[in-house]
Amino acid sequence: MNISREENIEKSKINMLEKFYYLQLLASLTPKSSGGIMNKSVRNTISEIADFIKDSSDSEFRTRETKTYDFLIQVYNMYKNIMKPKINHRKIGRDFNELFAEGNQNPYSYGIEYGWIKERIEFVNDPWPSDLPYQSKVGIGVHFPSIGIEEEFMLRDAFYLLVKAYEVHEDMHAIGKKYKDKGKDVETKEDYLILSSYNHTVATYSRLGVQSFYFFTEAFINSVGFDYYLRNKINLGSDEIEVLQGRNKGRFIPLEQRVQKFQSIIRSDDRVVIITTDENQIKEPFKTFFNEIKEIRDAASHFTPVKGEIWRKPDEWLEKVSSAARICIEVSKQFWLACYPDRDLPEYLMKLNYDEHMETARKRAGNIKKHL
Repeated sequence: MNISREENIEKSKINMLEKFYYLQLLASLTPKSSGGIMNKSVRNTISEIADFIKDSSDSEFRTRETKTYDFLIQVYNMYKNIMKPKINHRKIGRDFNELFAEGNQNPYSYGIEYGWIKERIEFVNDPWPSDLPYQSKVGIGVHFPSIGIEEEFMLRDAFYLLVKAYEVHEDMHAIGKKYKDKGKDVETKEDYLILSSYNHTVATYSRLGVQSFYFFTEAFINSVGFDYYLRNKINLGSDEIEVLQGRNKGRFIPLEQRVQKFQSIIRSDDRVVIITTDENQIKEPFKTFFNEIKEIRDAASHFTPVKGEIWRKPDEWLEKVSSAARICIEVSKQFWLACYPDRDLPEYLMKLNYDEHMETARKRAGNIKKHL
């Protein structure tokens, strides 16, 4: 079967475009200072090449085809010292282009899943932690090399709320001391409203902080399971895949059961070293986590008069959020080590170091105050 001249040109354009899309991805995964896509000259060159391949006439394409192809090969070889394709590079180019299909979120705004990148490209110097969950979003272009991790967002929120609860609690006592030092009683409505506002704000930050620490812990546990599924799906049975996605026969699995089931799938020896479904065997910190912290979360999320207390004194709420922070961090550490006994704590979460997360939250709060 003879192939027409037009069909040959169209085939050449498609092959060149696929190579071009691959190189565009690599440029999008490169810092501006190193010749990444945010470098104006690089971006202009990319735009010019794309326009040429897509819009040139047959005669124009034939005239510049060899020169353009040689340039793409030169760029490809330059990138080989930094990033190497794990599969056919033109297939990667096709996959990258498909991310822009109608209905998909623009990767330049929303990023690309870390697992998608790792399955296709080997970095000589990987800029991200090796234990980064595969479902994390990696920023490209102007956002490179930032990462978006849902449970990390939640953990930052939780520690920020904890820091703010401490700050307002300290301010509340400072205001109270001023009244006491002046021998002044709370006599006016204005006085009452001032102290009441501090009281309520301590409770607000603390209550939301407890919930946020619980939300983080649940999100972290879910993330560990989902990440393992994405990294090992070709070796897993359909039942295991469903469980690692938090379901069993189409129904959501309670968190207590997920803690146990994930261990048995992820561990090489299939053991369950942390028991959370038997009240006689559950140990600290999981006992307090499920019996107290989860109770506060449930009371706030699905309140009824028989589900825990929403109203507490500010000192009580501060104690609750302080305790929740320590317990949730410890639960997360122990769960991770139960799943991965031979690995270090997760680098992508600063190894769940309480002090480091507190310091980060204090700096965040301080930066906001500086610019008021």
